[in-house]
Amino acid sequence: MALTRKMLRAMGIEDEKADEIIEAHAETVDALKQQAADAATRAARTALTGAENAGRVSSYDRARGMGIDVRARWMATLDSRTRDSHRKLDGEVVGDDGKFSNGLRYPGDPEGPAAEVWNCRCTLVASIPGHDVFEGRDAHGLETSYEDWKAGRDPKRPKPSGRTLKEFMDTPAAERAAKKAGVSKAQLRKRIVAKLGAGGKTGRDFPSMSRADQQAVLSRAVGSGTHAAGAGARARWASQYANETMEIVTASGKAVHLEGDPLGVPVPDDVFPMLKGANISHTHTTPIAGTFGTDDINLTVDGKVKSHEVRATLTGITYRLDRLPGCKDEMAEAFKRDFAAYDASAVDDLSYAYWQEHYQQAGVPMDDYDMIEVDKLLKPKLHGWLSEHAGEYGFRYTIREGQSL
Repeated sequence: MALTRKMLRAMGIEDEKADEIIEAHAETVDALKQQAADAATRAARTALTGAENAGRVSSYDRARGMGIDVRARWMATLDSRTRDSHRKLDGEVVGDDGKFSNGLRYPGDPEGPAAEVWNCRCTLVASIPGHDVFEGRDAHGLETSYEDWKAGRDPKRPKPSGRTLKEFMDTPAAERAAKKAGVSKAQLRKRIVAKLGAGGKTGRDFPSMSRADQQAVLSRAVGSGTHAAGAGARARWASQYANETMEIVTASGKAVHLEGDPLGVPVPDDVFPMLKGANISHTHTTPIAGTFGTDDINLTVDGKVKSHEVRATLTGITYRLDRLPGCKDEMAEAFKRDFAAYDASAVDDLSYAYWQEHYQQAGVPMDDYDMIEVDKLLKPKLHGWLSEHAGEYGFRYTIREGQSL
C-alpha cells in the first residue's frame, strides 16, 4: 500500500484522493504493483551488474600494481536476449584508455548511455597471457554458431525490424495512433520513449526490436496512463496555462489567427498552403515550452516558412528562426531530420538520468507526469543545439527579450 501511494504521488495524485483511486481501480493498482516490482528487478540487476564489474576493474588494477599482466575482457550472456552491441563486444579486451569500444568502462557503467547500461547481464573476466577463458566458447550450448550469434543471426530470436524510432513515427500506424490518443506525433514519440524506459530500453534499441514488439510498445503508449493515476497527466497539468495562439502573415500580406490548447496549435489543411514564404509568430505558454520543438521545426521546414517566432510567455523571451536566401530544400530537410534525431537522443538520455535520480532505488517506472519534468530539462538542450548548428543548414537562430511580430 505504501508503494502504491508513492507511485500515485509521483504521478501527481493528492494523498486524500489515493484511497478513492485505490478502491475504484483495485485491479489496475495490482497491475501497477507488478509493474513496479518488475522495474525494481531490472533496476537491481543494473545496479548490481555495475557494482560487481566496478569491483573487478579495481581488483585488476591492484593486480597490475603487483606486476601481473592482466586486463579486463568483456563477456556477454550467450542467449537471444543479449543486445546486439554487447554480442559484438563479447571477448573484447579493454582499451588503453580504460574503455571498451562502446565507451563503457565496464558492463553496467553508470556513466554510460541508457541503451548500453539498462538491464545489462554482461560481466568482466581477466585477460591474462597464456590463459584463455574463451576457449571453446562457441560450443557453449548455442543452437547456432558462435559467429552467427555475435552477428545477431539467432534462429530463435525474432527478426529485428531495422526501423528506427524516427522511421516508425512516419508510418501510417503511428499517424493513426497519434490521432487516437489525441496528441501530436512528437508527444506520442515521447510516450513511446517513456514506455521503452520502463522496460529498460531507449529509443536507440528500437531498430533491434521485432515489428511485433514495436507495435506492442506503440499500443502501450497510446493507452499511456490507462490507469486512473496516470491518465491525462500532461493534459491536466497543462490546463492551468493559457491556450497557445498563432499569427500568420502570408506572403501576400493576409493575416490569419489560430488558437489551440496549452500544448499546441494545430494548423488546418486549408491554411497549410499559406505558410510558404509566410512570417509566423506563436506563443508557448507552459514551463516545458521554451524554444522550438520538433513539431515547430517540422512546420517551419514543411511549410517553407520564411520566418518563425516562438514567444515563451512565462519568461518573455522570443526565439526566432529565419530561413536564409541560400537555404535549399535538401538543407532544410537535413535540418529537420538532424534536429529530430538530437531531440530523440536528448529525451533518451534525460529520461534515463531522471529515472536514475528519482526512481531507480524504488524501481518505479516513469509515466506521463515524469516526462513533464524531463521536458523542462529538454528545452535548454534544444536551444543549445539550435544556437550552435542552425547556421550550418541555412537558418539564422536568434533570441531576444520582449514581444514577437
